[in-house]
Amino acid sequence: MPSEQVIIYCENCKKSQIHIKQLPNHILHLLLTVFTFGIWVIVWFFKSLFTNTNPVCSKCGFEKK
Repeated sequence: MPSEQVIIYCENCKKSQIHIKQLPNHILHLLLTVFTFGIWVIVWFFKSLFTNTNPVCSKCGFEKK
């Protein structure tokens, strides 16, 4: 799963830290949808709907909402 690193103030650490934000891999899901003749689009929809994209602190694990 692709990720993005951002520097955000962590309320738990009380300083700016690197936070990791997980992103859905839309290219992979597109290829799987093509190879399964559209059946995978159901999985893709629910995966995109329930993927947590909130940044998480790399030091303490605090999730920024």
